[in-house]
This record gives sequence, C-alpha cells and structure tokens, in this order.
Amino acid sequence: SNQDFEFVMDSMGIKGSDKPPVPEEYDVVTPLVLKGPTMSDFVESMMEHPTKFGQLRFKSPHPESSREPVPDLPPRRRNPPQEFVEGSKRFIYVWGLPPLTIDGDPGDIDNPVHAMEIQKLVATLFDVRPESVCAATISSAFVGFPTRADQRFALEFGPIEKVIESPVTISKYTSKEGDKKSFGDDEMDRVVLLENLPEGLTPSLLASTLFPSGADVGNMVYGNLKPEDFVMLTPHSAVLRFESAKMADNAVNSSIVEERLLEFGQHRVRYNKARRELVFTGKHTGPLGVDPERVLGPKLIVDGDMPTKKFFLSHAATIHLRNLDPSTTKQEISDFFQTCCTLPRDVEGSIEFVTCYQGLPTGKAYVGFDEHGEAEAAMALCESNGSLLGLGPNKIIMKRVKDAFKVSRDRRSARSEEELLDSLDNWEKYADPEDLEELFANGISKEALDEALRAIRYHNPTFSSLDQAMRSETINPEKETGGMYRELVQTYISTLKECISTPENPGPIYESIFLPDEEVDTEIFEDEPIRQEELKKRREVP
Repeated sequence: SNQDFEFVMDSMGIKGSDKPPVPEEYDVVTPLVLKGPTMSDFVESMMEHPTKFGQLRFKSPHPESSREPVPDLPPRRRNPPQEFVEGSKRFIYVWGLPPLTIDGDPGDIDNPVHAMEIQKLVATLFDVRPESVCAATISSAFVGFPTRADQRFALEFGPIEKVIESPVTISKYTSKEGDKKSFGDDEMDRVVLLENLPEGLTPSLLASTLFPSGADVGNMVYGNLKPEDFVMLTPHSAVLRFESAKMADNAVNSSIVEERLLEFGQHRVRYNKARRELVFTGKHTGPLGVDPERVLGPKLIVDGDMPTKKFFLSHAATIHLRNLDPSTTKQEISDFFQTCCTLPRDVEGSIEFVTCYQGLPTGKAYVGFDEHGEAEAAMALCESNGSLLGLGPNKIIMKRVKDAFKVSRDRRSARSEEELLDSLDNWEKYADPEDLEELFANGISKEALDEALRAIRYHNPTFSSLDQAMRSETINPEKETGGMYRELVQTYISTLKECISTPENPGPIYESIFLPDEEVDTEIFEDEPIRQEELKKRREVP
C-alpha cells in the first residue's frame, strides 16, 4: 500500500518518495531539475527525480575490495611503441605463428624488414592493413582496431588460416655461446637440434608426441625417448639426445623422420583480447576524493597476464604457474599444494586455468590461497631460480602475484577445537555470578539456561560470522569480538531476573495479568515444582 511505501521511505530517510514510481515516468529520460547550486541540492534533486536514470548509491567498499593484481608480462614479448598504442581503440594479441626465419637464421624484430614480414602475415590472417599490426616476438604480434565492433568481429571469426604448416627441421647440434647448458660434453655427438617447433611444447609433450611409441620412427628404431632427453632452448627450438651417435646421424638423414617432422610442424594460430593498462596518477577523485585517478597507459595487457578480478579478490594471495603440462588437472594442483594449507582446498574455486580465446590451454594457471602465510609456504617449495618440480612432468615456473596497492590486513588467527567449543557453549563468562545464584535459587536451573542460550547461539548466524568476524571485516567494528553475544546473554539474564515470581512476591509482571482490584491468585506456584520435574525428565538423555 501507499502507507507502507511511505513508511519504508521515511524510515530510510529518503525524502520526496511519497508514492511508488509511475511506469510512464520511470522509464523515460527527463531533465534533472536542480534545487540549488550546492552538492546537497544536487543530492536532493536526484532523490526526487522520477525516472530510473536518476539514482544515488552510497559506496563504502572494504579495503580488500580495492586490491588489484600486478600483471606478469612475459619478458620476451615486446610492447608496441606509444604511437601504435594510441592509434587504436581495441587490440588483440596473436601468437603461435611459425617463428620468422630469414635465409635459415632466426629473424630479428629490431630489423624493420624482418618485422614487416610478421606484419604482412598477421595482416593477411586477420584481413587488416599491415600498419595495424606490430610485431611482439618472432612468432607473435599485436593487432589494433579502430572500433570495438572490429575487434569483436576478429575475435569471433578468427584468422583466415587456423593452422599454418611449417615443417620442423632437424640437424646435428653444435653448442653455441649463451645456449642453455643441456647435456655433458661426452654426449654431444648423439644430440640433435630441433628448430621451428610449434609454440607451447614441453619436454613431456615432445617425448610423447614427436616420435610416438610403436611408430616407424618411435622406440622401435630410436629407443624409448623420455622427457629428460629433451631440453628447450627457446619456445621454438629444443635439443634431443639419442641413445647413440649412430641413432642421431640416422635421424638427421632419415626421410621417414623428415616426413614425420613435416606432419609435426602444424602451427595453430592463437589469440586473446588485449587492452591498455590503467595507470594511477597519484591523485584521487570522486565525490569524496578517495577514488584513485587513472589514465590510459602505454602498455598493453593481454588476457591471462593477471588473474581475473573476482578470482584475485576472493583469495588472500595468488601465485602464477607457467609451463604446466596440458594434462595437469585442478585436482593434481590442489593435492600438490594441500600441504601448504590449513583447511581442505577448494578444487574448483581455487584454481584458474589461463586459456586462449578459443578455450585451448596455454600452460598457465593461477592458484589462490585463503589464509595468510599459505602462499609463502608454497613459494618455499621452489628452487632458488623459481622453478618447481613434482607438479606434472615439466619443470614449473612459479611466481607470486603482487598487489598493485598496499592493503593493511589483520591476520586471521586459527582457533583450536577447545577454543571453538568454548565460544559456542561457555555463556557463563559473560554473566555475573551473583545474578546466576539468584536465578538458581528461584528454580531456574543451569541446564535450562544452557539449553536456551545454546539454541540461540547455534541457530542464529548473527552470533557467528557477524559477531566473530575480524573487526576490520565486520559491519559493526565498534563492538568487540563476541560483543553481540555478550549483550544477548546479559539482557537474557536481566530479563529472567525481572520475571522471577514467588508466592510471597509475585512481582509486577505476574500481577499485571490480574485486574487492579482483583485478588492475585498464587495457586499456579503450587504446580510449578511438578512442571519443573517434568521438564527435567524431558531433558534427560535416554
């Protein structure tokens, strides 16, 4: 009814809402009629504005909700120059291209001619001008679009060619200065170099897919190749150790191996959305002057460079895993990090795999931790170079996701079982012993108080998550932890004291049920011992 609506609006302190909105006025755009030049005038005008387009919201976010992750940008990926970034409105990042080679040597994107080759390839794949493409590595590039619609079209339809064929090459390996240390000097005669590999391969994937077991070029000829026989030099090149120098020579000269490498050189083009970073200017804005002021920065952030906001905010700390084997599951990751956690891990909710826009795995994942100190314990599992062993067949690279803004936090202390039970059952610590003695003397047993207060404590969430929360997270930080339950116990006992009645002194509450001139009937007190005995028997556990 209108009266109910007016009462609710008035109790909330909202003026000008003397009737429910009229649909014909609520769904249209009308000019705002200002009542005056001040902010208070503006607020009052907005409150009285009849349409849904004039709304007021009071935001008082918890400091934890202002946390933001710092993106983890790959060191090999080059950011486009500022003029390219400022020349487009939307972007995508394309990778998985065959690595650029010029006359058999790796390309160099610092060379304008080499960079132009990548630009032409990507421009053809996405039907854009070469000027809209900027090479990021020898196998990836950024594409800029003038409108969001153009970006959406490119994402939905993808490249003209989904897979580009470019055969893997094999040759005898000669160690070069700066190459990653792979095998011993006495083993170099049985080591070969694989180049032009598709992106995203790992030693375990190469061992299981390059020369499949049972095939002509598998272990029937070359023995059982294992992940430790492969060492990745770059994302597109690796060295392979055979059992003998003869096997290595045969592999280099074999036409069967050449055909297999031709089949293996399937480079799947992958892509994701990219956007400009938001840079904090050091100033604050907003009506209260507390919102960080941000401007578009020169760097491009690709989806997957940092965890999603919802995932990041729902965990106390997050770590970033790279080089995961595609077969690694959330359950395996959860089991691996369970030793670092106090409580059982949420298998589905605490792990976020990074995929490309097509939904394919990228070998990256984010792992969330609920309690302070757990992420630090997980990082302690790493070797000195930040690598991690034992989570799948690959050597994992693990990094802590940093917070963009420093947020002060209260540490959430863990309570023992005895402490939890004391919090649930020990209401007596909030009561005055003299008050309890008075209640006991008047027939109110401790068992009855236990039963009543335990039922209130167990069944009312007000006295659990709200009353026991850390003061920095509760909606009533002015009260001490457990303060609401303390207030309840003391009020409950005080009320019982006021209700005490005896035949000699019935008390005002009992007397109020009789008329002023009526004699107070105390016969009920004669039956009270019998009633109390029956209640006592009901409480007995059979």
